Amino acid sequence: MQSRMPVSLWIGAAGYCTHPEFLTIRGGSLRPVAFPAGFACIRHPQLGPILFDTGYSRRFFAETASLPESLYRYTTPVVYTEQDHAVQQLEQAGVRADEIRYVILSHFHGDHIAAVRDFPQAQFIYLQEAYDAVRGLRSIRAVKAGFLRGLLPEDFEQRSLPFTRQDWNVRYEPGSWSRAVAERQENREPDGDASSGSAQVGDSDDRSRQENQEHLKKHEHDASSKQALMNDSRGYGLQEHQEHQEHQEHQAACYDLFGDGSVLALELSGHAEGMIGLLVVAEEQEYLLCADTVWSSRAFMEDRKPHPAANLIMSNRQQYATNMQRLRAWHLRHPQLRIVPSHCREALDAWGGEWHG
Repeated sequence: MQSRMPVSLWIGAAGYCTHPEFLTIRGGSLRPVAFPAGFACIRHPQLGPILFDTGYSRRFFAETASLPESLYRYTTPVVYTEQDHAVQQLEQAGVRADEIRYVILSHFHGDHIAAVRDFPQAQFIYLQEAYDAVRGLRSIRAVKAGFLRGLLPEDFEQRSLPFTRQDWNVRYEPGSWSRAVAERQENREPDGDASSGSAQVGDSDDRSRQENQEHLKKHEHDASSKQALMNDSRGYGLQEHQEHQEHQEHQAACYDLFGDGSVLALELSGHAEGMIGLLVVAEEQEYLLCADTVWSSRAFMEDRKPHPAANLIMSNRQQYATNMQRLRAWHLRHPQLRIVPSHCREALDAWGGEWHG
């Protein structure tokens, strides 16, 4: 279920906010700690660099200069300089802002969309239900939802390419994707250059889409593989059905954003309605950019939920708990999966600031 076009991944953060740690993780300290405003850049060999969220920008301060929006700034004090700007960091990483054709938005909180105006050539990809949840909000209701309308450009909707919950078209389980990469590389035609990727860049989008669909179909009907992508269990024997049920619990419905298997989106609502994460493979390593499903890696690694007071800012605390447990189950079952929460300093220190792939 993997494109012949490998992607590269760069992870960074544009500024940070501070919270008492105990609000984000049970047993945490009373002292304020820094939570970086993460973003990521995915370099696609045909589509060029693709941005996932943006972190803060100076516009955040302009939009929170007066009440009621200033409540947002005072609740989550922000530390930011122009050197932190996503545009500045991407330029240092070799990417110009006008090269960004797509900005994928996990959700519409201010610390994730503050710099979208600075990518004038980009179109915006997001789950429609996430935008529907905030687009009609005004004043204090918008602030409670973490939404600052002025951060979005006036032509935001015209430049948008949203998808919906009816569009899920792939089932994903950690581990199956990277094995599919290795399998495809082992079976690559002699003229395919796995190291440079040049053979892939010349392929048409239609050809890539067809190859991906054929590969997905092969996995969907391979009941003997424990990591198969399965849609139903009809016709299986008892053992196969039990295996199917087991793997269904560890799978997620995803949307293949570009039709080539290079970037998968999955819904991780709870912190915010319609929030999505991204699944990518870089250097045969799977990454789950899980946005704000948790505030830190320690949360899912140590099974430490946030303080009950954090429920006040969640769209659905039950969905939050469910998706946090999904991360924990995936981590325990597939510890090689690199799960990257947007606000986790440990993840940023481990994998940020350099290209992978």
